[in-house]
Formats: sequence, structure tokens, C-alpha cells
Amino acid sequence: AAGNCREKLDTLAIANTRYNLSVIACAKDVAQVHALSGDATSLGVTLESLEATAKRFPLWRGQLLVYRGEYARLVGDLTLAKELLEEALAFAPAGENYSWAKAVPPYIDVLVRLGQVKEAVEFAERAVADSARVNVAPVYRRQIDSAQAMAWAADGQLDRAGERLDELLTAAAKQGVRGVTVAVIEEARARVALLAGDSEAFENASRGMSRVFANHDHPALVTRYRRLIDDASQSGLSQSLTARSPLPSPALVQAREIRERIDHTVSDVRMRRALELLIEHCKADQGHLFLVRDTGLECAASVGEVAASTQLVDFAQS
Repeated sequence: AAGNCREKLDTLAIANTRYNLSVIACAKDVAQVHALSGDATSLGVTLESLEATAKRFPLWRGQLLVYRGEYARLVGDLTLAKELLEEALAFAPAGENYSWAKAVPPYIDVLVRLGQVKEAVEFAERAVADSARVNVAPVYRRQIDSAQAMAWAADGQLDRAGERLDELLTAAAKQGVRGVTVAVIEEARARVALLAGDSEAFENASRGMSRVFANHDHPALVTRYRRLIDDASQSGLSQSLTARSPLPSPALVQAREIRERIDHTVSDVRMRRALELLIEHCKADQGHLFLVRDTGLECAASVGEVAASTQLVDFAQS
């Protein structure tokens, strides 16, 4: 129960942001969020949970291989990343396990970064065809299509890459998709515009990306936005653009600080420590932390004057 609670708290810590990442409460989905955000440190911590799960449930090994590969990619060990992602791709064919769909985008990126651009373009073409044939879920199909566009860009097919990413963004807007999922595609579009020296396309894409990344309470996303703007500045493309400085609100800064300071504690200690930090920020003397359960309110931690749990619940509900 404690492990399940911790997983849910980890997920809530990610999902309860200005833009919901829309994940469910389990370790592989938390790992997916960290990989999508480019947060290697948090992904490394989550791998410990996935290792244990894969030992109990062999079918999870594909997921474990994906996120081992993602971690290696994020820390720059591209050779190891390539080996692990190839294992993940071979674990199950397209359509039989989501590990294949999750492994395709980072594998394309790794091939490009290793200088194997032609191989990346050819692999991406086969992967897009396979994903259409087995009707891969739209969320993964978008990531695969976006990765293919970046392979085209690396191959010098900038117009083709830009058009494909524009199509993905238009389709996402019509489908009501938003948040980090779309911002990642906008980042890719901005990167292609940067390579092409297209200031107008860069401005449009980076503006959309900034709405999610620049003021996000996830540090890895803010860092990615800053890196894009720095790269544009170094290229000279952003000289005429208005800089959008990522300045999180005080509430987001406090939420981030609390999460970082309680990240590695067990669930019961974590809840009490979170309460203590909230009391500190509010300059209060005491307080109580409640969880909303299906059965009603439950007092999870208290600091200060002791009171009967029924009294606390009655007070919270009033």
C-alpha cells in the first residue's frame, strides 16, 4: 500500500502542474513523463521501481529496456542507448506491446546523433508504415511522425520536415490536444526553423512552446526552452525576436521547492514533511494535511495541537 501511495504521489506531483501531463498512477507512466520532459535524474530514480516490477512481470521487460535506453540517451551514452533501444524494439513486434512504439522515437534520435542519418531516415520510414498498419495509438503515432520529421531535417530535407510538423500541429489543434504533448512538437518545429534560418516559423513555434515550457514548474522543461532560445541567439536568428524570460510564479517556485525536498522520502514521512514545508511557507504555527479518498476525507499528517481525527474531518468539511 505504501508503494502504491508513493507512486500516486509521484504521479500527482507531475500531473498537478499548470498543464496536465495526463499520466496515470504507475511507474512506467511516470517514467514516460520524465523521458518526454528530458529529466534524466528523475528517470534514473524511477528505473529502480521498473527494475523490481520487470522481475515480477516478464512482459514489463520491454518497458524497462525502453527507459534504460532513454536514460542512456539523456545522459549522452548513445552507444549504450542504441543497444538498449534495439533490444526493446526486438522484444515484441509492432502492435503487440507498447514498448515498440515507445522505443521508435528515441531510437531515431540516437541514430541521428550518432551520425547514422541515412539509417535513421530508412528506419523511420519503415516505423511509420508499421505504426499505420497496426493502428498504433495516436499519442505514440505523433511522436513517431515527429521523430521522422527530425530525421528528414538532419538529412537536409528541411521543407519536408517543416511541412510534416505543421501538419501534426494542425491535426493536434483540431483534436483538442495540448500541453506538453504539443509543445514537444512545437519545439521540433522551432528546431527545424532554426536550421532553415526561418525567423517567422521559429517565432511562431517557439511562442507556442513557451506557453507550456517557459513557465512550467518542471525544471527540465524550463531548461529545454532556455536552451532553444540560447541556440537561436547564438545563430543570430533571435536578434529581432522578443525574448520571453521564463519567470515562474511564486506559487510554482514553492511547489517545486517542496517537491525537490521531499522527493526521496517514503510516503508517510513525505506527507508530514510536505505539511511542515507548507506551514513554513504560510508562516503558520500548526496545520493538518488531508487526503481525499473515495470514502471521504482522511487526515494524513498533523503538526501542532493534537485533536481527534473526527474533529479534524468535521473541521475540514465545514
